[in-house]
Amino acid sequence: MHVSVQPAPAPRPVPVPGTVQWGTAGVAAPIAGLGGTGTAVPVALMVAGGALVSTVGLVVAAAAAEHRPRSGSRPLRTGSAAGPPARSPTASR
Repeated sequence: MHVSVQPAPAPRPVPVPGTVQWGTAGVAAPIAGLGGTGTAVPVALMVAGGALVSTVGLVVAAAAAEHRPRSGSRPLRTGSAAGPPARSPTASR
């Protein structure tokens, strides 16, 4: 018997994160330069704004994940409708 093992294909890079980074840099660089060379206030404001935006995004994503049912989960039955707990065959030994 002959078994042939095919190697897994190499993963392809996803261009979205790089595109977002380049786009953000293209927008942020001119804004950071608005204050000139004498002040770092525009850069500091951009850093604070980025932290604020990412914090809001984290809170929104966490709230959405909290309300989403987990895959493979089923509701728990409690109370008298659930019946007595199941006994395993080895429990009487």
